[in-house]
Amino acid sequence: MRMVHKQNLSSDIHLEAKSSDGGHLEVNGQNLLLYTKGRVTLTPRIDNQTEKTESVTTEVVIKENKVSKKIVKLHPVSVSTDINQQPNLPKEVGAEFDKGLPRKVSVTWDKVDEKELGHYHSFTLKGRVEGTDIEAQATVTVEGLQVAEEISLTLPKGGRQFNCQLMFVLTILTEQLSTKM
Repeated sequence: MRMVHKQNLSSDIHLEAKSSDGGHLEVNGQNLLLYTKGRVTLTPRIDNQTEKTESVTTEVVIKENKVSKKIVKLHPVSVSTDINQQPNLPKEVGAEFDKGLPRKVSVTWDKVDEKELGHYHSFTLKGRVEGTDIEAQATVTVEGLQVAEEISLTLPKGGRQFNCQLMFVLTILTEQLSTKM
C-alpha cells in the first residue's frame, strides 16, 4: 500500500510525503510529527507565478517508539442524530499521553439503547479504549426535524393579480419538545 500525504506549508510552499510501507508523518508548523514506523520520502516544492521549483528528495526512516506511555485523558465527542436513528459514532477519539504527543486511538462504544433514541434529548454514551481504564464519552443529541412548506398565494394588486410564493420553515427544537413531552 502506498501512502501519499500532501501538505501546504504556505500558499507557495508544498511538501509531499510518500510511503510504501505504512510510515506516517505530518507537518505541524515547523515540526515533523512522526506517527507510524516506516520509510517516508519527502519532496518539498516551491510554486511561484512563473515556475515550480522542486527541491532534493529526502528519505526519513521512522523507527518504532518503544517508550512505554500511558493514556491520561480521552477527549469527549459530541454527535447529533434524528429521532429513532442510530448515531454515527467516531471509530477513534483523541487521547493525551503522559509522554509524547496526543494522537487518535480506536474506541469501542457501548450499544445505544433504542429507548434513548425515541425522544428528543441528550444523553451520554460510554466507550472503551484498549490499554486504559479511562472511559471515552460521547454526548448524543437526538434532534428534531426541519420541515419546509411552500404555499402559493394569488393576491390582488391595483386591479391586477400577482402570484406570491412563501416558504415557511418550522424547526422543532429539542429543548421545547422535551419540556412538553
